[in-house]
Amino acid sequence: MTTLPINEYPIMHMKPSFSKIICHSDGYFHLRFPQPWFDMYRADLPSLCNLEMSNGITSTVGITKIRQEAYLEDHWHYFCYTHTIEIGDTIVFNHHAGPRFKILRFKMNGCMSEIDIIGTVN
Repeated sequence: MTTLPINEYPIMHMKPSFSKIICHSDGYFHLRFPQPWFDMYRADLPSLCNLEMSNGITSTVGITKIRQEAYLEDHWHYFCYTHTIEIGDTIVFNHHAGPRFKILRFKMNGCMSEIDIIGTVN
């Protein structure tokens, strides 16, 4: 395996990302943005966002801002249900400007599920 020098990964190509572990059932109804991430990018957050799974399936979810915090709320429960998000899953959010987030979901075993890769399970 060949590795690239560190300068082959320019910081300008990195997108502001964060991850959340679904720890309890409240995570099915709303999900709080990490405070440091929200403090840096709050101005870029619209009231609706598009969450795109690695298989290309996109869902629209509402963002609620309350004082110095923000949550994914409206339709978040539907997103969790549709994509079979479970307690213990780690969700990685990669912000691609404006309302768009690319999503990676890892199961408790550390791997992506087949449905996230191909869209359906045979």
